[in-house]
Amino acid sequence: MTYFLMALIATGIGFIPIYLLREPLTTFIYGLVVVLILWPIFYFQCPSGVWMFGGYVGCVAFALLVINTVVEHVIRSARDDTRFKLGWSACFPALACVAFSYGGCASCQCTNASKFAGLIGTVEERDWSKDLQPADPKHVITVPPSLAKWLADKQLGSAPGAIGSQFEISEEHLTLQLIHGELWYVGPLDFREYTTWSSSGVSPGYVMVFAEDPQRQVVVKIDEKLAFMPGAFFGHNLERHLQTHGYWTSGLAEATFEIDEAGKAWWVVTVFKPTMGYAGWKVQGAVLVDPVNGATTYYALGQVPTWVDRVIPQSFVKDYLTFRGGLGGGWWNSVWAKSNLTKPEDPTIVYGSDGEPYWVTPISSDNDNDKSIVSLAYTNARTGVTHSYRATGGTNSAILAAVNNVVSFRKFHGEHPSIYNVYGTLAAVVPVLGENNTFQGVAIARLDMNEVVFGTDMASAASEYRKKIGKTDATLPGQESATIVREGLVDRFSFEVRGGETTYYLHLADERKLFTGSSGISQKFALTKEGDRVKVSFLDAKEEVVPLLSFESLTLIPKPASSASK
Repeated sequence: MTYFLMALIATGIGFIPIYLLREPLTTFIYGLVVVLILWPIFYFQCPSGVWMFGGYVGCVAFALLVINTVVEHVIRSARDDTRFKLGWSACFPALACVAFSYGGCASCQCTNASKFAGLIGTVEERDWSKDLQPADPKHVITVPPSLAKWLADKQLGSAPGAIGSQFEISEEHLTLQLIHGELWYVGPLDFREYTTWSSSGVSPGYVMVFAEDPQRQVVVKIDEKLAFMPGAFFGHNLERHLQTHGYWTSGLAEATFEIDEAGKAWWVVTVFKPTMGYAGWKVQGAVLVDPVNGATTYYALGQVPTWVDRVIPQSFVKDYLTFRGGLGGGWWNSVWAKSNLTKPEDPTIVYGSDGEPYWVTPISSDNDNDKSIVSLAYTNARTGVTHSYRATGGTNSAILAAVNNVVSFRKFHGEHPSIYNVYGTLAAVVPVLGENNTFQGVAIARLDMNEVVFGTDMASAASEYRKKIGKTDATLPGQESATIVREGLVDRFSFEVRGGETTYYLHLADERKLFTGSSGISQKFALTKEGDRVKVSFLDAKEEVVPLLSFESLTLIPKPASSASK
């Protein structure tokens, strides 16, 4: 009924000139034909009525006004046997043209520069060295979206019932989410094509890929009955379902797939409205859709349930920061003086120690040759509140170039850098993949010193990174002394081999921490056994497992040369 009303409204407005012919039957038949043509067009295109003058529907009405004005004058000229000329009915499309022109002017950046720059809201400027960046290094993303998609597809291919032949996993809807304190990618099994939808009617469920470790088993949950999906058809198509249930006049941005703490699946669809003509999109809230029965619940911005992580879309964040960096000094400055212009890179999602999701966006100067950042913007993905940190370092492209310089000889490459506060330093954690999209390890790049370390997993990379910053930093920010020295008796000593590298584990009596290291730290390290007395140094940290900076055996002391000769 919604799309029929759209067609009726567009036809009713567009037929104003035809009404002047005073031929009711002809007008009715002609109008009915147009309504029946527009109805399926609107149904399959799902136009939104949030835009000024009806948006797409208004454009169709305007086109009908122009066409019918010409038709009316042609018929009138033929009936009255006069030359064709436009009469006063031409004022209708002229007025519509003026109205649409007004909408275009209201959307123009040159007349609304300050409003565009302020779309992001108040941004509190903070100093990196004085404020702890809200990113938790305990939950680091080591699986990029492309690898998550590959792992999910691989697992789906071996799922029971050959569901991989009917359903697919869309990378667009593979959502990173914090679930019970762990980072997971969650994505629905969507219909491959119309025949799949018509034969099954519902999706069996969703997949979960652990974002912190690619070795963790992919979870395929296939005991659901998800009916309302982006890939479904007719009334079960997610966007069409929302528009026909009260959201035709609301702007609907991207739909993200999330699960609550009980594992129940939901669609979270951002609701927005334009604030300057057709532009200036501002998020109003989110509507939660139950994919099983289609029930909808709207939550205003800042009032969504705590398990919902994505309300502010990535594209909105990038657009807001682009406007702020380009139009903050006025439109004329952006095209002429070009003073202090900045531009954002693509935001990436991270989770802070407060459990909140943040879009982290590196900001650089508006110069394609500049490969350094001037600040980092942190935008809360649930509330839209943004903080800015002054920072120095390389852009994402510079980070990837530095990582690839270290690993490319192995035919590896870095992908999807995420910026964190790693042991008090500004660093990017970069998953490293092989030629066939297989996980090979993790690189950590220190942004302000252009240093890169590589490990076969996050633990080994973090160990190498701590060694490196221990050699370059006397202290870490917020710490009076970062290096601690201990002497003691070894009461536990073991090792493990992973990825062709041997890692040793050492524990001292009366010490709560467990120490790790490799044979490269000392030639005697591998010869250590329980009961030896040793001297070690390490960087102070809250973690229970920390890498050693130095190792000295006080038991395996070489005998004096004179004693050896006797």
